[in-house]
Amino acid sequence: MPMGLATAPAIFQRFINSVLLPFLGKTCFVYLDDIIIFSTTFEEHERHVTEILEALEKNDLHLKPKKYAWEQKEIDFLSYTAMAGKGVRMSEDKMEAIQNMKPPRSKADVYSFNGLVNFYAKFIPHFSDIMQPLYALTKKNANFDWTPTCEKAFQRLKEAMRADVFLLFRLEQGRCAGNGCIRSSIRGDHLPA
Repeated sequence: MPMGLATAPAIFQRFINSVLLPFLGKTCFVYLDDIIIFSTTFEEHERHVTEILEALEKNDLHLKPKKYAWEQKEIDFLSYTAMAGKGVRMSEDKMEAIQNMKPPRSKADVYSFNGLVNFYAKFIPHFSDIMQPLYALTKKNANFDWTPTCEKAFQRLKEAMRADVFLLFRLEQGRCAGNGCIRSSIRGDHLPA
């Protein structure tokens, strides 16, 4: 594939997805040239790694050994940290960057902060409610007026980002033929149900 082709990333993503289709969401996740393989047991993991490497080899895709990270209990992947047996959480460097942010001094600063924290919205209960004062500052004709309400929302978000919250993995056991949901309350162990 020629370098610099504007559609190259999309073409490659479609290709790698087709190569690893039998494994996607079951034993691996793929984003361009980053592949994360997961399993519940070591023996299962060896089998999954072998199957994926064989699929790559069969399609003339080769890996650089120096870029491997084998048998990891914790790995950073796309601004998240995945931990065996625990789930996924916000990456440490992003949490630290948010903690070090000063209150916004302009509408552009608010957009920047909102964009960064929106990426991790699923980790923060009542995120949209907390964000309302900051969203109001980004409306088309809104003037930038950093009020105590805005400061409170800003500090609440930073505090929420400090929490060591994990989202649990949900592995698909079969082919998905439909969608459904269960509405539950938070259990006594403070894990989202």
